Amino acid sequence: MNGTIDAYLGDEPALKSIHAEQPSIDYIKERLTNNKYSFAFRKNDESETKLRDQLNEFLTKCRADGTLAEIYSIWFGDDDGKKLVDMSGLTGENGTIHVVTTSTDEPFSYIKNGEHVGYDIDVTMRFCREYGYALEIGDVDFQARIPALASGKYEFTTSMNVTPEREEEVMFSDPVSDGGIVVAVRASDLEGTASAPAEAASAASEPSYTPSLTAGA
Repeated sequence: MNGTIDAYLGDEPALKSIHAEQPSIDYIKERLTNNKYSFAFRKNDESETKLRDQLNEFLTKCRADGTLAEIYSIWFGDDDGKKLVDMSGLTGENGTIHVVTTSTDEPFSYIKNGEHVGYDIDVTMRFCREYGYALEIGDVDFQARIPALASGKYEFTTSMNVTPEREEEVMFSDPVSDGGIVVAVRASDLEGTASAPAEAASAASEPSYTPSLTAGA
């Protein structure tokens, strides 16, 4: 903030990342909205449903053993040295997964030292490693992600906010994270205040949801 505005609305995950890099900018922890972020797949496609179900199985395991919370702590933490994605061990024995992303969507997906990194990329790499897939990543503007998916060139997109309108177009995985719209302010404006309720839920405290069980759900 340059002093010309007192506050602005932003997406909580992005503001967590901004605060880690610029401690002078903080946000009021009470959310104005509550959002779920999920990977998106083509609807009414048997192979897509199978892949979505594999990913949901992987996410369930990662929640249970603490892996998802560990990944979250890395990408939403302030230790930049830990923000690396292990690209090794992708055998490709079960084929290649083509994933479309937007590489300006920090901390979910961005470019670091010429490589795709971020929370979503880390989750995707671990999934591909466990299920024997190779991985190819495509990069488009956010608005082009669903059309790129619909074209058949990609199997799924990195995470986006789940909305009723998008559910008409795509099939979502179980949530990989949650967040919402919050008010960004100067950190100094929060000093000495009870900065709203407890810290918003993270991957260590998963949002409630009903797992998807049927095609096109």
